[in-house]
Amino acid sequence: MDDLQARLDDCLLTDAEMDADWDAYPDPFGSEDRRELALADET
Repeated sequence: MDDLQARLDDCLLTDAEMDADWDAYPDPFGSEDRRELALADET
Protein backbone atom coordinates (compact mmCIF):
# COMPACT_ATOMS: atom_id res chain seq x y z
CA MET A 1 0.00 0.00 0.00
CA ASP A 2 2.87 2.39 0.70
CA ASP A 3 4.15 1.97 -2.88
CA LEU A 4 0.76 2.89 -4.29
CA GLN A 5 0.47 5.92 -2.03
CA ALA A 6 3.95 7.11 -2.99
CA ARG A 7 3.16 6.81 -6.71
CA LEU A 8 -0.14 8.65 -6.30
CA ASP A 9 1.53 11.42 -4.29
CA ASP A 10 3.72 12.14 -7.32
CA CYS A 11 0.56 12.78 -9.34
CA LEU A 12 -0.73 15.48 -7.00
CA LEU A 13 0.32 19.11 -7.14
CA THR A 14 1.31 21.13 -4.11
CA ASP A 15 -0.24 24.54 -3.40
CA ALA A 16 2.98 26.16 -4.61
CA GLU A 17 2.78 24.24 -7.89
CA MET A 18 -0.87 25.23 -8.31
CA ASP A 19 0.05 28.90 -7.74
CA ALA A 20 2.94 28.73 -10.23
CA ASP A 21 2.96 30.57 -13.55
CA TRP A 22 1.34 28.00 -15.83
CA ASP A 23 2.46 29.88 -18.95
CA ALA A 24 6.06 28.95 -18.05
CA TYR A 25 5.33 25.31 -18.94
CA PRO A 26 5.29 24.15 -22.54
CA ASP A 27 1.85 23.28 -23.88
CA PRO A 28 1.97 19.67 -25.10
CA PHE A 29 -1.01 20.36 -27.38
CA GLY A 30 0.49 23.34 -29.19
CA SER A 31 -0.91 26.82 -29.50
CA GLU A 32 -4.66 27.39 -29.54
CA ASP A 33 -4.72 28.40 -33.19
CA ARG A 34 -3.16 25.06 -34.15
CA ARG A 35 -5.47 22.87 -32.07
CA GLU A 36 -8.07 20.71 -33.69
CA LEU A 37 -11.47 20.08 -32.15
CA ALA A 38 -13.25 16.86 -32.98
CA LEU A 39 -16.83 16.20 -31.99
CA ALA A 40 -18.55 12.86 -32.16
CA ASP A 41 -22.25 12.06 -31.93
CA GLU A 42 -22.53 8.63 -30.39
CA THR A 43 -26.34 8.43 -30.75
